Amino acid sequence: MRIRLFTVIAVLLVASACGDKKAADPTEPSKTPTTATTTQPTAIATGEPVPAKLDVAPGRIGKVHVGMTVAEAAATGFFNTNVKYPADDCRGTVALEWKAPYKGQVDVLLTPSKRIAAMGVAKTLMTDKGIGIGSSLGDATFAYAQALSLPAEAGYGQTGVYVNSGDNWLGFLVNEKFSNVTPNSKITFMEVTKGAKPDLMRDGC
Repeated sequence: MRIRLFTVIAVLLVASACGDKKAADPTEPSKTPTTATTTQPTAIATGEPVPAKLDVAPGRIGKVHVGMTVAEAAATGFFNTNVKYPADDCRGTVALEWKAPYKGQVDVLLTPSKRIAAMGVAKTLMTDKGIGIGSSLGDATFAYAQALSLPAEAGYGQTGVYVNSGDNWLGFLVNEKFSNVTPNSKITFMEVTKGAKPDLMRDGC
C-alpha cells in the first residue's frame, strides 16, 4: 500500500509539471485579460494651474513675475481677466484675478499702467525655501540666514522682515509689535515686489 501511494503521488507530480509546461508555452494564446492604462487629466489640461508648481521667491510667485503686463500674466494660465463684480461691490471690474484654487489665497496689485506691482500670500503657498504662513521667524532665519533683514516696524502695530535678490523683494509680516517679536513669532502674510520693499499692508476698497 505504501509503494502504491508513492507511485500515485509521483504520477500526479509528473502530470502537474506537464500541465505547467503547457500553460507556459508561448505558442498558446494568452487567456489573461489585458487592462488599458489610462492617464488622469491634470489641472493644466482643464485650464487650472497645478498647485504644487507654485513657490514664492523674491519678485515672483511661480512663473508669475512682478512687472509683467496683464497680457503676460494672463498668458501663464493662472489668471482671469476683466472680472466684473456686482454693482454693489466696490471692486467693480478687476483687470487681473487669480483663478481657483488661488483666488482668495493670493492677490495681485497693479500699477496704473496695468503691470503687476505686488503679489501677496495669505495662506497655503510656501517659499522656495519652505517658509509659509504659520512658519516662525526662527524658521525664516534658519532658512535665509544673513539674507534675512532684522525685524522692523511695518505699521499698524506689526513687524516685517525682508529678503531681497537684486531689486526683487520678499517680505514676511508678523502680527505683533516690534518690541514683542521673538523667534517663535508666526508669519501671517507674505508679499513679493520689485524695486520697492514690500509694504506688507492691504486696505479694503
